[in-house]
Amino acid sequence: MRRRKRGKKHPPGYWKVKENRVRAIREMVEKLNKPVDEIKKKDFHAHHLSSVLNFYHGSVAKALLEAGFQRKKIKKEDGYWEKKENRVEEVRALVSRLGKSPDEIKKKDFFDNHLTMLFKYGSLKELLEEAGYTLQKTQKPKGYWNSRENRVKAIREFVENVGKPLNKITKKDFIAYGLSSLLNRYNGSLWNAIRDAGFEDVKVWRPPGHWNKKENRIKAVRELVQKLGKDPKEITRKDFIENGLGSLLNKYRDEVCKDFERGDIFTFDKGYLLRYKTLTERALAESGVIE
Repeated sequence: MRRRKRGKKHPPGYWKVKENRVRAIREMVEKLNKPVDEIKKKDFHAHHLSSVLNFYHGSVAKALLEAGFQRKKIKKEDGYWEKKENRVEEVRALVSRLGKSPDEIKKKDFFDNHLTMLFKYGSLKELLEEAGYTLQKTQKPKGYWNSRENRVKAIREFVENVGKPLNKITKKDFIAYGLSSLLNRYNGSLWNAIRDAGFEDVKVWRPPGHWNKKENRIKAVRELVQKLGKDPKEITRKDFIENGLGSLLNKYRDEVCKDFERGDIFTFDKGYLLRYKTLTERALAESGVIE
């Protein structure tokens, strides 16, 4: 497999300096020479600025805004996508803007135009038909995913189009891209699918007993909170699982965490986490991000 050319290595803490981040982003925008609204995560990755984007919790809009570029707001009011007429209007506008026949529209077009949330309301075919288009092409034939060649082709196209580093791809991305049935061929294993397509497995390997150490648990949870960039009280079990921390939550079951202690000899409190109802709350409480 062809290796990507590495970017220039920067000293520790380089991206903590605002001037360095702004300079790098502005240089990237200048090189891209395209409208700011069309800049995507994959552009940051292609210019070796993934670590810069991490500073903004993966938000392209926030990164560009700090560098002085204002993107158009694409956020809709609550309930906007629930209305069929709005979905129809957006899909028809997309088809018109792309200048393609409905049969040529792909999921990538929805991804590239910030319309992935529409897949919550139906498949690509269903959304286009809802918008009034009659499609000539049919769904994949029965047994299509039995062919490894078909699976590998689809996965490699997905990885290329999703615009994320391998270790940032989640099952949610596969499902949004319409590949949930393909993933079933790998018993739901995201990494078995990616590895079968010829990509290096980049799962983080942890030694046996890694989560038995309190400092490891706390470090992982705090990094997750920082990465997600949302109120800790809104973090769910699903967030842990999608970020490869499902096994960590097992350490907060009743029989395990009943022996966890808080404080020193003067504030000894054994089994204090049991006062929290869910495993997720216990993990967040031990790390100190919720009370």
